[in-house]
Amino acid sequence: MFRIKPLKLLILIVAQVLLICAMQPSFAQNLTPVERPDDELLILELEINGQSRSEGVFAYQPPSASPNEILLPMQGVFDALSAAIDVQPLDGTADGFFLREDRVFRLDIPQKKNYTGIL
Repeated sequence: MFRIKPLKLLILIVAQVLLICAMQPSFAQNLTPVERPDDELLILELEINGQSRSEGVFAYQPPSASPNEILLPMQGVFDALSAAIDVQPLDGTADGFFLREDRVFRLDIPQKKNYTGIL
């Protein structure tokens, strides 16, 4: 079973988003909500260090995706990790803290900026 620490998962998510933005400059300008069809819906259990964090994390797997590729809404992951991070999909931003209030997390996709650190 694949195990990952919560902070490493958070960093991995941010790195992937920023990599997508770097490879596809138009990505940040095209933040349009998409309603996924029910046949793409997956309900996953998020387990960290052998402990279940959530039994109802929604994900989507488009027909064109490989078996290892899924779309995972950031807010669902942050909620499962008990991270006080608010995602604004239409603005392409996420802002809040992780574990402690001094561990700030900020993501701004249109500006291609991210800050994760201790104040």
